[in-house]
Amino acid sequence: MTVKIKLIISFYLSDYENSHDMLINAIKSIMQRKYNTYKVYLHNFSNFDGILLLDILNQITDKIEIKNNEGRFIDIKINFNNDKYSLHFRDSLLML
Repeated sequence: MTVKIKLIISFYLSDYENSHDMLINAIKSIMQRKYNTYKVYLHNFSNFDGILLLDILNQITDKIEIKNNEGRFIDIKINFNNDKYSLHFRDSLLML
């Protein structure tokens, strides 16, 4: 019998100097080959929250592609590890 162990990582603001550092570490934790082309859905992301996250993403990588419609983010794609891998951030509210 084989047992699979799942590693669950949590990010607590109290473990970091500020929320900015916590978000950078959280995003970097999913910037891995095994998550290549994954879509990360965030609720109501296309408004104010998307602008905050875009600022964080811009500090992590300069390989960002943005698709928007009437000023609302539909998809933000980041490339990392010399453009070998990518992640997509999307708004779950727009999907409804």
